[in-house]
Amino acid sequence: VKDSPSEFQKENFIKNFGGSFGDQAIDVIKNNGHYFVLGNIIDADDSTKIFLAKTDEFGNIIWSENKTYSLDSKNSLAGQIIKLEKQDGFAIIGSIDIDSDTSFFDTYLLIIDENGDLLKDTVFSFLVTPNEKSNEFGKCIVELKNGNILIVSNLINDETLANIGMKYFIVNKNFEILKISSIPKFEAFSICQKTMDNGFFIVGQYDQNPGIEIVNYEGASVGFVKSTNILGFINSIAQDQNGNTYICGEKLNGKNGKSDGFIALMEDINENTNYTQLFEFGNSENDRLNQIKISKNNELIAIGSTQSLELGNDTYDILILKTDFAGNELGREIIGGNDNEEGIKILEVEENKFIIEATTSLGKNSRITLIKTEFTEE
Repeated sequence: VKDSPSEFQKENFIKNFGGSFGDQAIDVIKNNGHYFVLGNIIDADDSTKIFLAKTDEFGNIIWSENKTYSLDSKNSLAGQIIKLEKQDGFAIIGSIDIDSDTSFFDTYLLIIDENGDLLKDTVFSFLVTPNEKSNEFGKCIVELKNGNILIVSNLINDETLANIGMKYFIVNKNFEILKISSIPKFEAFSICQKTMDNGFFIVGQYDQNPGIEIVNYEGASVGFVKSTNILGFINSIAQDQNGNTYICGEKLNGKNGKSDGFIALMEDINENTNYTQLFEFGNSENDRLNQIKISKNNELIAIGSTQSLELGNDTYDILILKTDFAGNELGREIIGGNDNEEGIKILEVEENKFIIEATTSLGKNSRITLIKTEFTEE
């Protein structure tokens, strides 16, 4: 028994969470020195549950048991977790298969306390047409300045799995819907708060092309831009303090392999999705970047995955890239073994020290993994 963590564990650790079957990392946030690790876990009978673990600063679990969330043991899926500022607790957005007779998912909103105990929850359901019901997957969530909550949900056809569209709506503290907007043929991937002009970017895919919905703090649309010159996906977006907008994602016509991860500067985000490519990374197979952040050193940090036959393995590894604002590479780190690893989210906890959330595989099973690593620049 150790009285305190070793000096090594204070700087680096790898922790695994979840069950014994297929688990999926979704989101991670830091609050008061603790990490809240969100994911999905799959049981032996292929049922899914929203999963949450709270850890200390060294990745050790605080609660005596991991938390799972559902209604009447129905299948549930996680989308995002945020810390609420205008009311107590944390909000988790996701989806739930509440009606086992129809097997349709609906948007699922939960408010939990610091101990992971459920304070209140509700289910939102929308009809595409009076006679058509879709799967609705709660994807993104943000708290507005007045305490209302903006929720983003994707609508997917149950039979064809085709993208029907995206709805974003605002609810108050009593879960009453105040406003609903929708974009047909748009599938949302992530949401980002703007640093300039107040509001949010909702990034996604519009009718097989990348698109960005721009929303103000009242939840009203102030613009929608789509790209026809990016063959691939914009997965994440971030702004620096000067309002410069950076994106990362996956190019399907990569110059290095089947697909490459890329970082780019948007030229005029309010008018179009024209961009200046800053950096492209790829091995011989498939590479992508899932999230981009502005680091404490005012540099770009991105996380994703890489696949290379040249490394003697066709599985995916976690990829971390750092560049300056001009796209000059400052360093990269690849983490992985003989199975698949996918970098999902990244948090900078100290200068050049990061917390990574990833989905990691062990044979046919997968785990939710939290990694602390120190990034060494070139």
